[in-house]
Amino acid sequence: MTVGDRIKKRRESIGMSQTELAQAAKTSKQNIYKYENGIITNIPSDRIEMIAYCLGVSPAYLMGWTENEDISHYDHLIATYLRGILIWSEDKLAKPHDTEVYRMHFAELLLRYKQLIERAVYASLSVDEYLESVEEFNASRNEPMTTEQLKEQYFKAELQKELDSLTHWINAFPFHLSRSEESPATK
Repeated sequence: MTVGDRIKKRRESIGMSQTELAQAAKTSKQNIYKYENGIITNIPSDRIEMIAYCLGVSPAYLMGWTENEDISHYDHLIATYLRGILIWSEDKLAKPHDTEVYRMHFAELLLRYKQLIERAVYASLSVDEYLESVEEFNASRNEPMTTEQLKEQYFKAELQKELDSLTHWINAFPFHLSRSEESPATK
């Protein structure tokens, strides 16, 4: 099932017209028609996210990465994480400042996760173009790589920068937040 098929299936299942979806997603009815009928297949990641939001599904569902249309589990995970931060910070007798830092950390984590997803969406939309560009070179190799190997290589290269940035940021998260409020004399 293509991205367009998934958009159409979900739109029809919730009784939404192409015009209504176009208005909600801030695009034209013609674009929705072209997406659904495979005329436009290289849909920008921000448009995928907006359409998914309007249809009440995850971008991963529209991209075909999951068969689960329900996004309530994402909301549940976020709520669970926030509750966990509050309970953990109360249990550790964290200062209000620390709890606020944890919340800001989580907001930043979500933003970085969103950037990673956007990069993955871009990579999935541009992988065919990459395969075409290396087809001749790959065929000339003594041991050509399979299409799956080429795709894996491409995805690793595309996602590595975002993953490295996310890993570095997570590793740099301060574990002793209370020190930031101590006076210089007590450090």
